[in-house]
Amino acid sequence: KEPDFSGCINLNLSSTGGKEEVQVTTTLFMPRLPEDYATFMGRIKTPEEVKVMYEVDEVRYTDEVEEYLKAFLKAGVGGGSEGG
Repeated sequence: KEPDFSGCINLNLSSTGGKEEVQVTTTLFMPRLPEDYATFMGRIKTPEEVKVMYEVDEVRYTDEVEEYLKAFLKAGVGGGSEGG
């Protein structure tokens, strides 16, 4: 029960042929813990284990948030570019 987890939810709405589609992806950010953490708290779970445990689409380390958001914004995902 780590309080240091953060998350990001991407909601992508699209309309094709009069049909609305919603795509939701979830990314969980976990702290990159030092190896000696395991001495006191037990084995450190891998991102893949955390992904399965929390049933999310992707797990990354918290030190990757800035890089992730830059790539996300560069790709224009969820930018709402249609209209106005």
